Amino acid sequence: MIRNSTLGSGPSTRTYVIGHSSDENDSLEDPFLIDLPHGQFAINSKRGIGYKKVNEDRVIVLPQFQFFSVIDGMGGPGDGEKASEILTDELSRMPSPNLAEIMHVEERVAARIQSECHTPESGVCFVMFWVKNSTLNICHVGDVKLALLDKDQKIKLETRDHTMLNAWIDQGYLSPEEALFHPQRHIITKALTGNEIPKPEMQQIALNYGDRLIVATDGLWDNFTIAEIIDMLSGSSPQEDTKMLMEKSLEKMQRPRSDNWEGSLLPKPDNISILIGDLTIR
Repeated sequence: MIRNSTLGSGPSTRTYVIGHSSDENDSLEDPFLIDLPHGQFAINSKRGIGYKKVNEDRVIVLPQFQFFSVIDGMGGPGDGEKASEILTDELSRMPSPNLAEIMHVEERVAARIQSECHTPESGVCFVMFWVKNSTLNICHVGDVKLALLDKDQKIKLETRDHTMLNAWIDQGYLSPEEALFHPQRHIITKALTGNEIPKPEMQQIALNYGDRLIVATDGLWDNFTIAEIIDMLSGSSPQEDTKMLMEKSLEKMQRPRSDNWEGSLLPKPDNISILIGDLTIR
């Protein structure tokens, strides 16, 4: 489900929020498509298949800033969904995207989680990005992942999840290959909650014509590795490839773990949000 609204006074500010559907049977609808001066972006968000009764993911687009955020909520029943809604609401009021403003947003979100959610441990992980002067600005907390590919589908940048296993990799206790299949690979070391206001990790990278962004929550990354995802991409439009990755992920989620499946990772049901953007920077 897509919600759009006009906020503020004076010139209208259009905001899009994607990810309200709680129906696991609407997987074939086309992704939301938006054209902006620096590229074309396709977005889809689903509850997924399995144990979650609601979609705790959200994607927000602020076209006036060429700003996007893919959000993964966490918490008890209803709290993950509520935390994601709080973050989208506060982002929609942001006067401009920069680290100082994002930190102010985090402070307001943490206070609202304290007062509006059942437990202050509820919260969100997120990737935020915006394009300015041919530069991609990335801000992330937790395990929502962004990958940037060049026109030949080679990885230019991949965000590093804030997880316990990545800390172990840094300390030499674990290899990246071992981490892929480790039973504790989902333990988060950084998230925005009612009790924690983390400083996001910031990155900037110069963009070139033909660069492609892939941003997604666990429903994609837990079912396919980045190498497998790159192999599956058809090189067609962002909308077609977003729809294809969504369908393949939902199909895999339904497979028994003892069955055969596409990809090396075990099937794992979860909410799933996917954003693919083709950049037209010259």
